[in-house]
Amino acid sequence: MIPRTGPQNGPVAVPLLAEQRELERTIVRIRWGAVALILLLGPLFPSLSLGAVVGLGIVVGAYNVGIARLSAAAADVAAHRRVAMLGFAADLAATCVAMLLFSNEPYWTTFVVAPLVIIGAAFRFGGVGAYVSAAVLGAAYVAISVIRLEAFGLELAPQRVLFHLAVFALSARLVDRVDRDIREARAEREALIGSLQRQIAENERLFAEASEAKALRELDRLKDEFLAAVSHELRTPLTVISGSLELLAREGERLSPQASRLIERAEAHTRRLDRSVEDLLELAQLQEARIELQKEFVAPRELLADAAATHEPLASARRQRVVVTCADDVPPILVDRRRMQQIVGNLLQNATRYAPEGTAIEARVDRTPDAARISVSDHGPGVPAAERERIFDKFYRGERTKTTTSGSGLGLAIARTLVELHGGRIRVEDAPAGGARFVVEIPYEAVSAPAG
Repeated sequence: MIPRTGPQNGPVAVPLLAEQRELERTIVRIRWGAVALILLLGPLFPSLSLGAVVGLGIVVGAYNVGIARLSAAAADVAAHRRVAMLGFAADLAATCVAMLLFSNEPYWTTFVVAPLVIIGAAFRFGGVGAYVSAAVLGAAYVAISVIRLEAFGLELAPQRVLFHLAVFALSARLVDRVDRDIREARAEREALIGSLQRQIAENERLFAEASEAKALRELDRLKDEFLAAVSHELRTPLTVISGSLELLAREGERLSPQASRLIERAEAHTRRLDRSVEDLLELAQLQEARIELQKEFVAPRELLADAAATHEPLASARRQRVVVTCADDVPPILVDRRRMQQIVGNLLQNATRYAPEGTAIEARVDRTPDAARISVSDHGPGVPAAERERIFDKFYRGERTKTTTSGSGLGLAIARTLVELHGGRIRVEDAPAGGARFVVEIPYEAVSAPAG
């Protein structure tokens, strides 16, 4: 029987070849039993030729040895199938010869081995093998029955012939049905095993992803705690350094021009480092949800105007100008004024840093059906589509500008966290005239969302 099919060199081929070899070994053992019956019982029939009986036993034993060796040497399923077909043909021929050899016996019963051959064919080749062997042996049985009548004058009973043919056919039908049930049960079992294996693999994948996500969250938490601790530790020495530089600057008249310039540069870098430390502390507090919003109704035009005025000196130093535009129909929004100014300020600072000198930066607010839409546009290099989600991550710097523009990479991360605290959304897109446009949408009368 071929219980399942698969690629010759696929995962199913090796176990299938082993099953077929085991089945052939079983049939080989049955043949040896048939050889023993032929050689031991055949000579007891006085009407039979001893030479013919012994010759039949020797022939069956010889091809049995050959089939056993070929089965063991078969390299794949296809080769073994050819060996099985050869053995099947030899078994049919030997059975027909045995039926003919014993046909002169009045109590002719050799045909009773036919159902055994039919069952063996079914186990090898399924229903096809069962029906083919039943047809061949049935035809041989009818022909030999006629020979018995013509050559030996033995009675030909039609009802007996029909009965035996019906037994052959029913045997084929029965083993075919059993074979189908076995194959269906095997297919269901393998489908169940395959489903269980896929489920186990999926569970392992999900467990690995969950473990990895948990490890990443824990690593992120430890990193935030470390940054917060480092920021606190830096604050005190920065305060001392800043105070010392301020005292030194007061002695400007007593210092050389070179020393004054060094002090100015040190003060500038100290202020920059102090801003970075403040950003780290701010982000740590936001992600630990230790900031509560103090909400009030604020006109969006005022927010943009105040933020623009605060950042005008920085823009003027780069010969840039900040243009504030506000639609007339935008109602006040319920926000934390200082935090919203911080959001807009971070966006303006980001635009000032990356936009070319001498260009305009537009801060605009428009009304949408559900939210106030605040946008900051510049004429800089823009943000590639592949980086538009990561640009809001902590410490992320764009590939185009990270080597040419300074910055801590925290401003946009702080802006996103504050926007989400207001229940809003922030995104970046291409500006109509080139560059980047950062868009913040704050719902009207928004409900505060959890931080982090």
